[in-house]
This record gives sequence, C-alpha cells and structure tokens, in this order.
Amino acid sequence: MLIIRTLVIIGSTFCSLSFNLLSTIKIFNKWNIFDFFADISTNLLLPIGGLLIAVFAYKVIKIKNNLLFKIWQFLIIFISPIAILAILFHGFLEIIS
Repeated sequence: MLIIRTLVIIGSTFCSLSFNLLSTIKIFNKWNIFDFFADISTNLLLPIGGLLIAVFAYKVIKIKNNLLFKIWQFLIIFISPIAILAILFHGFLEIIS
C-alpha cells in the first residue's frame, strides 16, 4: 500500500509540474506529462475496465428462465466485447497517430 501511495504522489507531482516547470518536456514530441497520462487513461484504461466489468458481470450474474436475461446475456457475450474492443482499437490508433 505504501508503494502505491508513493507512486501516486510522485506521478501526481510530475503531472502538476507539467503545467509550469516541466511544460517544455514532451513525451514522443506530442504530449506533456499530464496529457500523456490523461490520454492513456481515457483511451486505453477505461475500455479495458469496461471489458473486464462486462466479463465479470457475465460470470457472476446467473438468472435463468427469463427472456430479458437471455437478451442481456447475448449482448454481454457477443456484442459488448466486440464494441469495447473496437473502442479500444480506436483509442490505440488515436494515441499512436
């Protein structure tokens, strides 16, 4: 827990300083430190979290003999992963371009 807390403090310090003292430092000649962490978390980590939540919900929620549940289960199994992976792929392309 102490290691995570220390990493958060160090990372947030660099993000705060990227608006002033470290504003000239660019990552891949594109982002300052704050923009890099913001783009990574928005375009990659949020879709990965959504995909993991969908898989977890499918594994945990077990209701049988209900038409609405069957529709929900189909959406979680087939549609959600494809849509979330498309969003993840688009975010990855946005980051590398």
